[in-house]
Amino acid sequence: MGPPLASRVSEPASRAAERVDRLIDRLIPDTLHAQLLWLLLVLAFVLRMLWLAWPDGALIFDEKYYVNAARIIAGISPDDVYEGRELGLDPNTEHPPLAKVLVAGSIRLLGDVPLGWRVPSVVAGTASILLLYGVARRLGANPLMSLVAAALLAFDNLIFVHSRIFTLDIFQLAFMLLGLYCYLGRRPALSGVGFALAALCKIGGLFGLLAVGAYELLMLVRGHQPWRSAMRAAIRRLALVSVAFGLVFLVGLGILDRLWVGYAQPLEHVQRILTYGTALRRPSGPTGVESYPWQWLWNETQMPYLRAERQVVPGEEPTQSSLFVLFLGAMNPFVLHLLPIGLAFAVYRWWRRGQYSELAALAIAWFACTYAPFYVATLFGQRIVYLFYFLPTLPAVALAGSAFLVGACLPRIVLWVYLGAVLLGFVAYFPFKIIP
Repeated sequence: MGPPLASRVSEPASRAAERVDRLIDRLIPDTLHAQLLWLLLVLAFVLRMLWLAWPDGALIFDEKYYVNAARIIAGISPDDVYEGRELGLDPNTEHPPLAKVLVAGSIRLLGDVPLGWRVPSVVAGTASILLLYGVARRLGANPLMSLVAAALLAFDNLIFVHSRIFTLDIFQLAFMLLGLYCYLGRRPALSGVGFALAALCKIGGLFGLLAVGAYELLMLVRGHQPWRSAMRAAIRRLALVSVAFGLVFLVGLGILDRLWVGYAQPLEHVQRILTYGTALRRPSGPTGVESYPWQWLWNETQMPYLRAERQVVPGEEPTQSSLFVLFLGAMNPFVLHLLPIGLAFAVYRWWRRGQYSELAALAIAWFACTYAPFYVATLFGQRIVYLFYFLPTLPAVALAGSAFLVGACLPRIVLWVYLGAVLLGFVAYFPFKIIP
């Protein structure tokens, strides 16, 4: 005779409850720093999704180019620019097509609405925060320092704005950080794939490859390992990442071009990208929202991406205009102000070969290789550049700043007060001045 019916019914229920418990344990970690990381990621995601279609589904900044390019790739007629272009083929050939193809897929899935255009940017922006935390941990940072670096990135205004509109830059950043995370995990081939995906979104993704080369050089100069053996290992890693990058970039661009752009072979498209870039020159100097790279260091020449006002009408007659939306291309000043002291602290840590020297070397290399090229382009090529080109450099600011705030033996109250100031800066630059 078998077990009672109640027992037979309760056994599956018990197993199901155990499975639910195990799932909850996986989703909600038991360590405090991991719980805080999840809280940061959820908060960052929610803030980026908040009022994503406001105001009234308007295209913001360069979305007029990239959203309409994605529409055409998805087979939808554009609203403004690129009218009359062949449906199915990317008209925005001055940039690689991967980010636009991803958003075209989102439009097909979610519809030709702001959610369809912008959800991929929200995902890429939130993933960048998680990846920076992972990068810091792989560089030897403790959980608190890694959390502070992730928080500085999460609450920077330039990162935030680009994480909730469709431009190419946040996709480039997310894949660059993916490539860096893989490289620090001694997976150079996968790292090359990540950097190639970044370059397939925007050609500046190549800077990530330069940065890991500079990082290896800095570690050779002031590392702890014997110079010869360390150099052989570094050359092997750099060779693998470079070969993987070249293969994935050229093959990927060739496939994307054949399917959604129209070029017969990838080098033809690379020539088009480089020709377009070198033609953006202003020998007389910046005008309007253009700027010099050194102006970015003090947040000069901020860029109004979208400004909206409405009349305040208490009675019958309008009395004044009220600013209710301002999407501004600018960094959170309290994140940016960490750059000089954070970078100086990183140079000190790297030179002394002390604790966090690897993180310091990476922060220096990443800053130099994602920022210095614009000096060269401006000084020798009179290249037109804009403040938002500083976006890929902000992880270096966050890493160096967190190293100083946590690793410089400051009173802990200084850290909490400064993080409070970062939050105040975030609120001050928050795009929505009136709650919808």
